[in-house]
Amino acid sequence: MVVLGFIGPSAECNSAIRQIKNLRYVTEGARRHNPHFKTRHDKTRLNFRRAAGYCSRMRRLSIFSLLTVFCLGGFSASAATGKVVKMLPFFLDQKGEHMDGANLYARDTYQVKLREHPELRSGILFDVQWKVHGTPNAPLKIKIELRGGQKDGAPQELTLQTDAHPGHWFSTWTSISLLGDDYKKFGELSAWRVTLWEGDTMIGEQKSFLW
Repeated sequence: MVVLGFIGPSAECNSAIRQIKNLRYVTEGARRHNPHFKTRHDKTRLNFRRAAGYCSRMRRLSIFSLLTVFCLGGFSASAATGKVVKMLPFFLDQKGEHMDGANLYARDTYQVKLREHPELRSGILFDVQWKVHGTPNAPLKIKIELRGGQKDGAPQELTLQTDAHPGHWFSTWTSISLLGDDYKKFGELSAWRVTLWEGDTMIGEQKSFLW
């Protein structure tokens, strides 16, 4: 039969405990008489805290520097972001008008008439709605790429371009027209793509389903 019982501390353990207690009493007494008294453990802990604080400050400074470089690099590449909201093509009659009434219903009805009677047309008007956020680093421009052609002729491709000037509101409308002999030579429009440019950087795009 095994009997389990409590085994008390040995003499060596009791001696070590008494030494620790005596050292604590001596240290506390020395601190009461001398507020600046520090043991080797206190100095080590103080140095560790100083080192930890220094590392924390350096780490925050490094993160801040990286974020600054990243932000400045992004803004220097392109300070503006843009979007082409939509593009509306309208046939123009012989007077250069795309509607003969004062409301949208009259406009849409007149466009159906011009679509069914090509001999009444004189060109196409492209109304582009776009917007830009931020300050551009280069002049803005709008490009309209067109695909089409005559029924019995070769396919035609044409690019129209104009300067773009932001308005004072949320978006801006810019119009470009294809008129006269250029329109007759181009033929029927089948597909288009509109792009917004900041210098040589494209910042917005919109295209038709068949592009």
